[in-house]
Amino acid sequence: MNFRFLPILFLVFFNCKNVIEKKSEQQKIVVDLTELEKKYSDLKTHFGEENIQIDYYGDSFNKIRITHIPSGKIQLGEKHNTQIENAVQALEKLKMKLISKPKLEIKSNSILVEFLENPIDLQEFKRKKGKHFTTSVTGGTEYYFTPKIQDSIFYVYYYPDLDKEPIDIDQIIVFKSGKNKHTYQDKTEVIIEIRVFNEDSDLGKANLVGLSKTELESEFGNDYLTFNNGIAYSNKNKILTIELDNSKVKSFRYIKLNTENVDQDLIRQIVK
Repeated sequence: MNFRFLPILFLVFFNCKNVIEKKSEQQKIVVDLTELEKKYSDLKTHFGEENIQIDYYGDSFNKIRITHIPSGKIQLGEKHNTQIENAVQALEKLKMKLISKPKLEIKSNSILVEFLENPIDLQEFKRKKGKHFTTSVTGGTEYYFTPKIQDSIFYVYYYPDLDKEPIDIDQIIVFKSGKNKHTYQDKTEVIIEIRVFNEDSDLGKANLVGLSKTELESEFGNDYLTFNNGIAYSNKNKILTIELDNSKVKSFRYIKLNTENVDQDLIRQIVK
């Protein structure tokens, strides 16, 4: 056997091995980039693109500064060599920060928790309004809290502003059941939703229309989600969505929900 060909065969084998390994590495890079791009897209969807501001910096502009607009919190991504790796890192850290901290803050904000548990004294409010109201049976929504009780209905009370002719009339929607479900004096009814468009001192602490955003934040804190023209506070299965106009409360809705998972998708469904 002629051994002169062995070095040549070895070189051919070595080169082929390098080519295969390089192709494998290239395929791995493509897979990694695809997974990173999907993570990046999912994270932006989680926050809502309108709620985050992304700034690039550094010599190669591969470092990331992400600002969460509603809370003002900032997270940096600097450890990796590519923009997308740093962006995913920063968004994941920001997500964890926002998931864990609001739970601590909401417990300390007793004013907000108390308001969401009991926004108005319904019986006292009805007494003050006297005969100035109309009523109607109404339907529920897929996100309403609905006790599993037979012989029950949703009822709506309409309270017009007698000093003017508003386009939008304040409403209170309640869940009623039992023998008193068609009576105004029913004290067992449960508030499901409150819609307010007008200033009304009879609402007591729920007289929010006309307040500035600064006053709201002073009272309820700044732990809220945002939507196109407003903000939303929540605790457990209660939510308060507030429509703003020039940074003042134009209207608000209080709702008792059938879920405690309040996110951007649910808020969009409510305010659409």
